[in-house]
Amino acid sequence: MTNTVIIAGSGHPDVATAATLKAALDAAENGISDRFVIIERADETYMQCLVTSGWRLEKREGDKSNHYVASRHDKDVLTEQRLAFLAKIADRGEALISKLDRNDVEDAMIAYMSGQDNPHWLIWSRITV
Repeated sequence: MTNTVIIAGSGHPDVATAATLKAALDAAENGISDRFVIIERADETYMQCLVTSGWRLEKREGDKSNHYVASRHDKDVLTEQRLAFLAKIADRGEALISKLDRNDVEDAMIAYMSGQDNPHWLIWSRITV
């Protein structure tokens, strides 16, 4: 399985290794715009992160009906029903469960690109995109 790392939407993807991923995360963290990194396995099969005021991690498994956001089980986790309610009343619902730090994102993305199991703390919640 060959994964590629796309840094901030660049047209020049690199082969995914721990070193290229770390460099990509550094670029996203220190960038002014387009602060995201994608590890792509195939068309519509990828993991991506976005850095704004915190780190957000998502993955897609084949199509938009299989799109997920990551959270930690040891942080505040909301049920899908509560998340849907919060998303309706404020544009904050998903952000409340998806706050991760740089190490969380790096660990999850390294596991994903190497075909390992998810880190023990990682929970995926389906979202509508």
